[in-house]
Amino acid sequence: MTQERAKVQSFRYPTPEEMLALDRAARRADAPRTRSQLPTQRKTMTTLFWRNALASLPPSVQRRYASTFEAAERFEAMLDLGIEVSRFAKDAIAKTYEVAAHAMRRTARTLDRAEHRAESV
Repeated sequence: MTQERAKVQSFRYPTPEEMLALDRAARRADAPRTRSQLPTQRKTMTTLFWRNALASLPPSVQRRYASTFEAAERFEAMLDLGIEVSRFAKDAIAKTYEVAAHAMRRTARTLDRAEHRAESV
């Protein structure tokens, strides 16, 4: 391996100063927002409950908390999805145990009959 190639493949963690400069640059790039990019302009809330909750706040703070309400609505949807998945998993596991129990009972009956036949011979 050549010296040039070794330099290209090496990895160097950024220094704390470089990380701070990157963080500041990212914040500056994120800061100037136009009115169309504000969370209230996206109209992403579809649940009546969350729209009414946001509308119940004073107008002076609605824009400040709109993204929080949107995030809460998304979290609620994800929570509902998680609950549905867990119900499905519970039902699937219960069905698996039910089938296994049925198979064990059937095997036990077969073994009992075989034992009964062996005793009668």
